[in-house]
Amino acid sequence: MRKYSRVKNIVHILHNNTSCYYYCTQGQPRPLVVICATNFASALLIESGLSFLGIGAQPPVPSWGGMIREYYPYLITGKAYLSLIPGALIAGSVLSLNTLSTVWSERD
Repeated sequence: MRKYSRVKNIVHILHNNTSCYYYCTQGQPRPLVVICATNFASALLIESGLSFLGIGAQPPVPSWGGMIREYYPYLITGKAYLSLIPGALIAGSVLSLNTLSTVWSERD
């Protein structure tokens, strides 16, 4: 009887999870990692949008959408960078996640 270490078992489980394929409506296989990256980008946009509207994370919790809402009045006073920096970070994060998912999906 062979004994396997916990680390080896975890490595096998993670390898199998990352190589799982999910069939979308077109019938093309997509790795699970690609779907997770795309969903994370969507969740980031939804959370920041809801926080901007005031129905997301409440003020003690830091949120990029909350930062934009808090500094929104400064747009006309000449300190637009206070609200544009979180907006640029949101856009950069979503674009990088979508780029990574595109690269991973076309990796074959």
